[in-house]
Amino acid sequence: AVVSTQSTGTIGGVKYYKPSGSDGVRWFFIRGVKASKSNLGYTVSYSTTSGVPDATVSFASGRPKRRKNVQTGPLIAPEPVQLYPEGKRITKEKYLDIQDLLKFVPPVVHPFYSNLQYS
Repeated sequence: AVVSTQSTGTIGGVKYYKPSGSDGVRWFFIRGVKASKSNLGYTVSYSTTSGVPDATVSFASGRPKRRKNVQTGPLIAPEPVQLYPEGKRITKEKYLDIQDLLKFVPPVVHPFYSNLQYS
């Protein structure tokens, strides 16, 4: 059961609330904590041995924060520019090393490495 709350003060400009009629939190008996966020602030519920929320503590930020410049709809990315349309050439030594290492890669990718351009 959620207990009604009353304002008890501010910490760093943020209002906080605690359950009315509460003497405080019995820290050693807490078995579960649930935190949630809304546009009005944060809420922390805690429960003791029963598992049912014993109390809820709210941290309100005074007024709801509004998001500015939020883009709606699908995100459209520009087409990527291909840096090497004809492929980048590698040295002959590197090409020969790659050909020597082909025995360690699956045969399905051999044509890719065999067709590399070298100078």
